[in-house]
Amino acid sequence: MSDAERQAEEQAGNPPPAGQEPPAGQEPPAGQEPPAGQEPAEDGQPAEDGPAATGRRGPTWLILGLAAAALLVCCCSAAVGLAIAWSAGFFHSY
Repeated sequence: MSDAERQAEEQAGNPPPAGQEPPAGQEPPAGQEPPAGQEPAEDGQPAEDGPAATGRRGPTWLILGLAAAALLVCCCSAAVGLAIAWSAGFFHSY
């Protein structure tokens, strides 16, 4: 469906077909709710608080935690390797 046809249907009061969102900058027709996580705030912008915003923050902390754990494992294994090499005399110069 072309943009002109879609605009003509919207002006006639027909909502867009299921699964299609209205073009950017336009509000959905009356009686049709915006997609989940896209609830507009009072100023017309998507809301930043609530369950959708919390859902976005959760994976961020998980990824940061995994990265920190990986760095910790790498640094500790490097320190253990250096300690073993030092005790074996690999760094002694004769």
